[in-house]
Amino acid sequence: MILFKIFLLQVMIAVVVFVVLWIILEKELVLLAIERLVHLDPNETSEQREVTILMARAISVKLEKRLLAVVKDKFPEAEVTVIINKDILGGVVVQAGKILIDSSLVNKFKRMWGGK
Repeated sequence: MILFKIFLLQVMIAVVVFVVLWIILEKELVLLAIERLVHLDPNETSEQREVTILMARAISVKLEKRLLAVVKDKFPEAEVTVIINKDILGGVVVQAGKILIDSSLVNKFKRMWGGK
């Protein structure tokens, strides 16, 4: 019986660690997208009228405000649409015309395992 309790405790700890790491990874992917947005050439971004941001789930208010501030700075005339799409698993995808910044978890997995 004691071994079973130890096993359950280990499973619970593993789940907590997994969730914490997932949250950290998702935050880092959003920060990566923000960093890529910051370095976009202003000549490429000024004429865009629509920006779509895909997220797997809602992110922290602070992080979302930071992301939207950078998007508005880079695409001042654009209408921004935020869509929740669980298919990307985590991170964000920012699409503005031909500009695509994909820091989604599903894209990272595809690149790791040689997918398209």
